[in-house]
Amino acid sequence: MPGVPALPAGIGSYNRVMSGFDVQVLGAGIVGRTLALSLARQGLRVALQGQTPPAAEDIRAYALNPAAVELLRSVEVWDALPAHTATPVYEMAVRGDAHDAEIDFSAWQQRVGALAWITDAARLEEALASAVRKASHLSIVDGEVEAALTAVCEGRASATRQRLGVAFERHAYGHRAIAARLVTDRRHGGTGALYLVLKRAR
Repeated sequence: MPGVPALPAGIGSYNRVMSGFDVQVLGAGIVGRTLALSLARQGLRVALQGQTPPAAEDIRAYALNPAAVELLRSVEVWDALPAHTATPVYEMAVRGDAHDAEIDFSAWQQRVGALAWITDAARLEEALASAVRKASHLSIVDGEVEAALTAVCEGRASATRQRLGVAFERHAYGHRAIAARLVTDRRHGGTGALYLVLKRAR
């Protein structure tokens, strides 16, 4: 087709009808596995390729909005999570170090059940991995296969993106983050707190 670049060797044409799989998903992280599960539930033949992340201790957490929660529920992952691994946020209190730098908003104002759900990353990975193993129309493969469509979900270190020659710009924004687990002496009451400290020039 004029104007459409040829795909590199090893990447199947999107227009060709394949006999093995309808879709191959490259990357077995949270995005890749959720996509594979969602497509398989629609009856498509899906191949999921990529190493499952190691079961190491992960202190990270995800803040999932209501749409993400409904997606996970539709593939029977959300309700499989242990109750203590997902906490709803009903209110947000944002504060800054500037004068009158504050804003508050709530799930009631936004007309949603919760503004977000704070979810344990490791437990979510485990629930997705379990759902993938039990799913119909979904196969875990070691390498790329013939498929009518390829979805690349490999993250920032994507080897497929590099092979396709897709470039992107990276800019440092001069900030650092600390991930930690905290134990408080008072209940949070479903309120999320965000404190912003601006770096001022000397």
